[in-house]
Amino acid sequence: MPIKKIMLEDKIFGNIKFLQHVRTLNKRGTQEAEYEIYEMASSVYGSIQVYISSKVTKVKPKYLRQVELIKPYVIPRSNVMTIDNKKRANVEYTLYAAEFLVIGGN
Repeated sequence: MPIKKIMLEDKIFGNIKFLQHVRTLNKRGTQEAEYEIYEMASSVYGSIQVYISSKVTKVKPKYLRQVELIKPYVIPRSNVMTIDNKKRANVEYTLYAAEFLVIGGN
């Protein structure tokens, strides 16, 4: 049975600072928004992209404002490449969160 999602602890990324809203990801074949993609800076992992559902109230904090991810989880996916007629596979993870809270104002 494949792994659907891996739940993470809220504090696993250390201090997180908001950088920017990257783009809106629409549902396939429609113009309806499914996820908002944000770029954030983690003190542990560096720059990360976080997918947050569009149904959550949209908040756009100021640049470098400290935020906290609520209920983060990752979904693994395999990426297979062919190099010199040899297949190379690696696992990539997409980071999702239920929402994020701004710490200390907006």
